[in-house]
Amino acid sequence: MDTLIFVWTVIKAILGISFVIFWHELGHFLLAKWNGVYVKTFSIGFPPRLVRLFRYKETDYVLGSVPLGGYVHMLGEDEGQTEPPPETESETDAEGQPRSNIEPSLANHPGAFFNKSVWARMAIISAGVVMNVLLGIACFAIVYMVGGRLQAPAIVGGVGAGGPAYRAGLKTGDVVQSIDGERVTFEDLNRIVIHSGPDQVLRFVVDRPGEAEPIELPIRPERDALEEVPKIRVALPRSLELFQQDPFLAPPGMVGEPEGQFAPGDRIVQAGPVDGELQDLRTPYELERLLDQYRDQPVRIVVERGSGSSAEADTDTDAEPADASTSGRETIILPPVRFVDFGMRLQTGPITALRASSPAEQAGLEPGDVIVAFNGDRDFDPMRLPSMAADRVGESIELTVLRDEEELNLTVEPVEGESWSSAISPDSPLNIDTLGLVFRVEPTIVAVADDSPAARAGLKPGDELTGLRFTWKAQDEETEARVEELTFGPGNSWVYAFDWAQRYPAQSIELTVAGRDQPVAVTPEPVDDWFFPARGLQLQIDVAPIPPLSVSEAFQRAGTETLGVITSFYTLLQRLAEGQVGTKGLSGPIRIAKAMYDFAGVNFIEFLYFIGFISINLAVVNFLPIPPLDGGRMVFLIGEAVRGRPLPDSWQALPTYLGIFFLLALMVFVLIQDTLLTFF
Repeated sequence: MDTLIFVWTVIKAILGISFVIFWHELGHFLLAKWNGVYVKTFSIGFPPRLVRLFRYKETDYVLGSVPLGGYVHMLGEDEGQTEPPPETESETDAEGQPRSNIEPSLANHPGAFFNKSVWARMAIISAGVVMNVLLGIACFAIVYMVGGRLQAPAIVGGVGAGGPAYRAGLKTGDVVQSIDGERVTFEDLNRIVIHSGPDQVLRFVVDRPGEAEPIELPIRPERDALEEVPKIRVALPRSLELFQQDPFLAPPGMVGEPEGQFAPGDRIVQAGPVDGELQDLRTPYELERLLDQYRDQPVRIVVERGSGSSAEADTDTDAEPADASTSGRETIILPPVRFVDFGMRLQTGPITALRASSPAEQAGLEPGDVIVAFNGDRDFDPMRLPSMAADRVGESIELTVLRDEEELNLTVEPVEGESWSSAISPDSPLNIDTLGLVFRVEPTIVAVADDSPAARAGLKPGDELTGLRFTWKAQDEETEARVEELTFGPGNSWVYAFDWAQRYPAQSIELTVAGRDQPVAVTPEPVDDWFFPARGLQLQIDVAPIPPLSVSEAFQRAGTETLGVITSFYTLLQRLAEGQVGTKGLSGPIRIAKAMYDFAGVNFIEFLYFIGFISINLAVVNFLPIPPLDGGRMVFLIGEAVRGRPLPDSWQALPTYLGIFFLLALMVFVLIQDTLLTFF
């Protein structure tokens, strides 16, 4: 069954790409025929020719072997051609009479492309682009008339430690009302950030739970080294609905087994301690705070199952605390989860960022400071600092920091916050959320506890960890184990690896150590007095289908969307020239085909939307003023119209050769880049 689904998805992807190209070439073909041009070949796909489908009048309709392009070959387009080639097969006309196997002289042929008026040739050249834009508008309009396309609200689902959003003061659960005065969805947020110019500061207005008035935050996006586009480092919002495939994944440090069982699609509506009151939940961030607050205790989770809809769950705010007997509801008790640790203390690195107006900033800490003591203790484990600070909310903490080879004692008071922040990216530093600072944890072992996993594995102080191979234990025999490999450095941090070890049961963990030929196998063990707040709940992304629109509303939105896609393309070209966006933003045929395959496997609405998106992008690319693209040919025709006669060959030859060389070089580059990014 999986094989059939794969094959059908591949077929849909190929048909989707082929249809977009067919529609483009159809525009050229129809305008050429309308203007009386002799069309020799209509091809879907690039040469070599795979098969000639049929011939009608003078035109061969063929299928090329490379389904990522196509062309319409009009008489007179061959450089230096003076006469059409002879027919290779005997043909008959519509009445069955033999046809001449030699075409008339090209110079006097009324159907030759260059014998048409400059305005007719302009129409023919631009017809493909116009058809692609119309196809894009039609696809978008159908999507919005049918409804159902998923859209995420502009709610912050997580903040990357130390990133631009973190430093500006954005927090998990914040609702972004506008950016520079524009109301946004999460998709809009990403677009605005990626389109931002060098050193551009965006004005975010957010609603924050517990705050009476909106908060304005200036955020300056930064170019992400990995993706090579501007980012502020925020994650998609989540819902209270549990993931469809695997709603629960028992963390390795869980104390005992849950009482009860989750089901895919369950919606969490209430939670609380076993011996306390249940709290009605409106957002997943309320759930996270509750799990953190009672991280050392069992917690009751009440889920709505079956016919209960999201809307019904949201309005049911006055419900009595539920139990397992409540209709449509189930209660599950989750035991606490202990951190699993390797038994080694790593080197504390420098502070890399402070949150604006945070306790750390107010206390006078600065980026570059290195924490050397916590309340006078110089043997602290840096990985435990987030929990240690969270346990002392309302108290004063003395941090001893090393700054410019001088030790300073600074007093800081932690505020309410997370005792552990998920590492949302591989290069995440360690976040002490209650203090509002992040610092690096260097992968150099400072100390090893006696009879610990690290000690039994033979690790010693001074060892430098260079990488980790994490094999994620499959939940059933049919599922292939997942492998995560990290090489510690600027792109990957120990914090990310440590966070993985807490969340997923490992089949094996292997550490690579500088100076050792073989990796070291080590299995972390639970720590009695250190509790991990997350309990294995797999929450779905918070998305909702866009309701169907009327025909007029759908076409109005489709037009706006089309204009946005076109504007986005040229903006990204500008950012590419400025160095704000890297070449990884250029997708070649491999990544386009992969994206088409991915969208083909989602649902028809998302697939149709992507076809529209690709169609418009194909139109924009084709109309760039680069010979031999349609846009480059249009430039020559405009020159001919202004001059009153064709441009001299010497004026056209060099730009054409340079354009061909540039396009070939670009194609080679994106093919190599696509291959490396897709398969390696």
